[in-house]
Amino acid sequence: MSGTHRYENRFVGFGRRTGFFCVLLPFLAGGVTPDALAQESREEDVMLSPVVVTASRGERLEENAIASTTVITAEAIQNRRLADLPSILRSEAGVEFDRMGGPGMVTSVYMRGSNANRVLVQIDGVPVNDGSVMGSAALLSHLQPDQIERIEVVRGDVTAIYGGGASGGVIRIFTKQGEGKPSVRLFGEYGSRDTSRMGAGVSGRVNDTRFSLSAVHSETDGFSTMSSSKNPLVNDDRDGDRLDTISSSLSHRFGTDGEIGARWYFSDARYDYDVGSGPDEINTGENRQWVGALYGKKRMTADWLSSVTLSRMEIDRHYETKNGLVRPPVQWGGTMLPAYDPNGTSDSRTEHTLLQWQNDVALSGDWSATAGADVAHERSESGKNGMDSVSSRNRYSLYGGVSGKTGMHDWQANVRYDQVDDAGSEWAGYLGYAWRLAQDWKLTTSVSSSFLAPSLYQLYNPMYGNTQLKAETSRAGDVGIEYAAGVTRVRLTAFAWYTRDLIDFDSDLRYMNIGKARNRGLELTGRTVLAGLDVDGAVTLQDPEDCSTGETLLRRARRLASVNVSRTSGRWYAGGSVQYTGERTDSGHDLPSYWLASLDVRYRISQEVSLYGRIENLFDRDYETVYGYNQPGRGVYVGVSLKM
Repeated sequence: MSGTHRYENRFVGFGRRTGFFCVLLPFLAGGVTPDALAQESREEDVMLSPVVVTASRGERLEENAIASTTVITAEAIQNRRLADLPSILRSEAGVEFDRMGGPGMVTSVYMRGSNANRVLVQIDGVPVNDGSVMGSAALLSHLQPDQIERIEVVRGDVTAIYGGGASGGVIRIFTKQGEGKPSVRLFGEYGSRDTSRMGAGVSGRVNDTRFSLSAVHSETDGFSTMSSSKNPLVNDDRDGDRLDTISSSLSHRFGTDGEIGARWYFSDARYDYDVGSGPDEINTGENRQWVGALYGKKRMTADWLSSVTLSRMEIDRHYETKNGLVRPPVQWGGTMLPAYDPNGTSDSRTEHTLLQWQNDVALSGDWSATAGADVAHERSESGKNGMDSVSSRNRYSLYGGVSGKTGMHDWQANVRYDQVDDAGSEWAGYLGYAWRLAQDWKLTTSVSSSFLAPSLYQLYNPMYGNTQLKAETSRAGDVGIEYAAGVTRVRLTAFAWYTRDLIDFDSDLRYMNIGKARNRGLELTGRTVLAGLDVDGAVTLQDPEDCSTGETLLRRARRLASVNVSRTSGRWYAGGSVQYTGERTDSGHDLPSYWLASLDVRYRISQEVSLYGRIENLFDRDYETVYGYNQPGRGVYVGVSLKM
């Protein structure tokens, strides 16, 4: 492609400069998150209220966040022992998933009815959206809960704070870091569909040096990912999955004035799947991903923390189909689709290099400010039976913000400027306000604007791309009331967003700016303790609409609900959850509503040894998140974990 060599030549200079920054890291200081130094004196303390970084890009207690925010703690992750990240996030307000089959398959996440490419996912501060598959958070199934320290979920448009892809919300995943006396962790698990998981890890802190290393292996015989009753050409055999992941970190602190470190995450997934191209078809896929970051941070003055991070992400996908039947030309809508031979291989590769510089400054009183710049390079390859499309571009960003309080009033303002090669430039803004009506009550409101450049896939894919695409622009707002006292927290939020130049398919299946979309809804979240039981739940009522057709956006439900109940008593932990997803549509087909229930239990034999078990899809419900694709039935799993 004509622009590729120009962009890559322009980035050579940036590559040389990043090498220079690597040399300066110990002196300049940088970090994936700015809260690490601030947490120094609290690492061994009991956190009475989770810390939120995402909502304002600076440290803030969850109860003080203006945006609707949830923190999923390490304790909650450890107690429930769920198999993957979608299972953990499924109970969060306004969060929906679709997956074409079982574990390992491409997973998309929607928040508050927004498109999948409008939800930003980060691992230790590094964006992991895959530009070669329309920008969705496609690899969520590969992240292992046993390697996660905590998860922060912010609902609503925070593009001005974190950049393109965050207009629906942000999911920030923090992997385990070393702390406390060095220890070894082991676990093993077995269950339905001949599913096994095992993992080992070592972590700890020696003086001012922290380290963590863990590896997890899982595999399953699986099930047929596509429904044979809806596609008679499906090979109705089991589609298995195998996954290996490694997570590591190493850091050293120089007193209270600085820190340097590195983090690395790797996953290798291999799986079978169905496309419905013949009863003897054999489809295999492989996804490899790694995300790494070198960071340093330095306290320039008592009130000024400066950080620099250099990160790199690479994602490789490979698919192969054998024994598939060649499809003759068919009529699809108003378009005659040509004959299609499914056999052969298809590949894609995404590379993302990002340099971040951030400065956090404590101002007078309760006010703080943040300012920084990002420089990124994206590169994408895709094609069938060999790479036949290569594209790349640079992205430049400047951002700043202030937050603080005056009496009973909390304020937050952020602004961001993004310039994306071949996609233009735009400003994004966020203004949030909270009024504390009383000690336990507050009103919140925010307005925001966002800018989302089309992905490299949408621009340059040889079959579906369109180089004339314009960036999507959005406006959003919400207003809420919250009650927080002790362990009880309840929040009711009314929200709305509106998008122009929505990117979708035209009649020739090519990407086009064809219309507008909007959503309006109510969101209720809460947690408390009732009769000794920890209870949390969420209800979302919304109307995500494609304004050009008046139809509900595909695979989006108008009603969502969840409730989780648990209790810890002595050595025992027991819990259960129920999730409800309302009716949806998918390419002219109706997807019925469904309920999912689960149970989990844990018994601590000693400080070192615990036994656990869980039942997923307790009532063995049949349901679909994508038309024609199966989801797992009832699953029973037992395991043991050790800490030495």
